[in-house]
Amino acid sequence: MSKHASSNTELIRALAHICTEPVQSGELMEMLGIPLITMQEHTETFILQLVPNASIYLSSTGMLGGEWASRIGGFWRTIGMTLPADPDQLGLLLELYATLMEQHQLAGEDTRHGRAIEKSAAVLFTEYIISWLPAYLVTLKRIVHKDSGLYSWAQLLLSAISYESRLHPHQLLLNDLPTAEFEEQESDDLLRMLVTPRSAGVILTKSDLVQFGSELGLACRVGERAFVLRELFGQDPKGVLQQICLGINRWLVDLEQLSAEHGLDAKPWIETSRSTFDFLNTLQNATPLSMTHS
Repeated sequence: MSKHASSNTELIRALAHICTEPVQSGELMEMLGIPLITMQEHTETFILQLVPNASIYLSSTGMLGGEWASRIGGFWRTIGMTLPADPDQLGLLLELYATLMEQHQLAGEDTRHGRAIEKSAAVLFTEYIISWLPAYLVTLKRIVHKDSGLYSWAQLLLSAISYESRLHPHQLLLNDLPTAEFEEQESDDLLRMLVTPRSAGVILTKSDLVQFGSELGLACRVGERAFVLRELFGQDPKGVLQQICLGINRWLVDLEQLSAEHGLDAKPWIETSRSTFDFLNTLQNATPLSMTHS
């Protein structure tokens, strides 16, 4: 492992620690030039807006846990690591990746054991980290202030995974992740699709929905995203669809720019979000348009 690769591994471990233990990471943030991330900021972003667990962004349900958490947990067990309570949490995945890369360096790149560790690290990175992290980070950068510690943290993490992606070249196919099918749907199915990243190809946060309501002058009640979205649709369905389409356009610009700047493959997310945009655009022109409960 080169000196650059080793320092990048150390950076990933530090950023992982900041993600999981912000209160204990003050010195790390200062060393990396990251403005202090308060517990309030950490809670608002990582608990209320963008929970950093792979299963939410890779599963067909958009829910925490389930098949993808079990699948990732199985990976931990397969490589002989102690299974944590939250195996698909971003900070833990990054820390595990850093550990594997360090073990690879110690074992030697040309040894059988070293090659086996490198293969495990590549699987972890390509299947369980890079498959969703660019989409996650572009969303995080959108909802936090540019002068905040979280924005700086995301920028550093993007640079770090950009370097690692060159070590583990892998092109996501369009039928990998995410996936979506657009047919005539009941309103409940449509709402679930829109708040499921894998289905919609876009990550809508609670703050996005509040902004949509504010732009349209609509009352926005507190609750789960599907509930909030239903309430908004009940007041102005075409207006809400228009706001979502505008949001997807902004998402596409940001994701394409991020992909180009950092050399990260986000094609499946881009293609799926374009399909969602086309579908919603067509739905806007439906007469009559009803989003009430069937």
